[in-house]
Amino acid sequence: MAASRFCVFCGKSPEKKNREHILPQWLISLTGDPKRVVDFGTNFVSGATLRFDWSSFCVPACECCNTEFSVLEDRAKTYVLK
Repeated sequence: MAASRFCVFCGKSPEKKNREHILPQWLISLTGDPKRVVDFGTNFVSGATLRFDWSSFCVPACECCNTEFSVLEDRAKTYVLK
């Protein structure tokens, strides 16, 4: 059975789907190499370690939701950079 896809923001099936990075690329760059690989746990069926590089760790989002939440992210970025 295939996993159903939903927008990380609104929970509906994404309209004009795009990818939302779990952590913003600007924040990842501030903390080191955006291509570094990190462990996120274990697949308990196969026993394999779940590994992702930060730059490709994304979830689906509606284009309009992602745009709307990018305004909030931009405001947060201002404070983080201070």
